[in-house]
Amino acid sequence: MITICDASEVLQRAQALEDWAECRKRAVAKLELKVQHLLKQNQADEAARLRYAARYLHEATLRDRAHAAAMRASAHQ
Repeated sequence: MITICDASEVLQRAQALEDWAECRKRAVAKLELKVQHLLKQNQADEAARLRYAARYLHEATLRDRAHAAAMRASAHQ
């Protein structure tokens, strides 16, 4: 089944993705601070796990923003 959305609905979804990406960005910043704290406490293994999680979230943020941009572009056509 094909679902057709009007431009305003697409723009709302794009904004929701942007908002979600912004939340992820803040989570990444918190994780990076935690990584620095763990490294100072010589907890390299846990720091590495959190660094991996931060990298994953950062990449997801980039994908979400790219998807939101594509949605906005399609809504304006």
